[in-house]
Amino acid sequence: MSTTRQKWFLFLGVNVVLVLADQLTKIWIRSNILSRRDAIEVIDGFFQIVHVTNRGAAFGSFGQSGDLESRMTMFLAFTAVVLALIAWQVHQLDSEDRFLTFILGMITAGALGNAIDRALFSGVTDFLRFYAARGTEWCAWLSDKFNTCEYPSFNVADSCIVVGVILFLVHYLFLEDRKGEVDLISSDPIEEAGV
Repeated sequence: MSTTRQKWFLFLGVNVVLVLADQLTKIWIRSNILSRRDAIEVIDGFFQIVHVTNRGAAFGSFGQSGDLESRMTMFLAFTAVVLALIAWQVHQLDSEDRFLTFILGMITAGALGNAIDRALFSGVTDFLRFYAARGTEWCAWLSDKFNTCEYPSFNVADSCIVVGVILFLVHYLFLEDRKGEVDLISSDPIEEAGV
């Protein structure tokens, strides 16, 4: 198999595995936990499995602007543009660059997972809730600083996007520069001068 085909195989494989993980967890949540009523306490006072439908974008932003159908159309159109840009980026990648191929696969899987929810259910199913229990020092501090005691609920797709974007930034801010520096350091100035 050519390295170009291997690159696309890796990219598509990451997408299939992560989109399946995202969709299967959401199906389980929608089938077993009542929306905004039930919760499974995983770590008391810190982490719960819940069922929340986010009709907005990240952190629920734009959740109340305009009518629902227009919002979903706008979000899906934006996702289509982002996916096209990512596909172009993957096409431009060196065939041997498995790290960036994997990262872009993660981001794509996250975008696809949430797009499926928006297209089918007019909102994204979130279920991972991290919070500080009311009455604790942590909750008081968080309320004072951020006006809330919890992080907005999220899902597997959101995790793929966030982790993927962080790794992408780390790569371009640190690893890419070091790669160039290593190339400069390893070159022999006497050999390049033809001596």
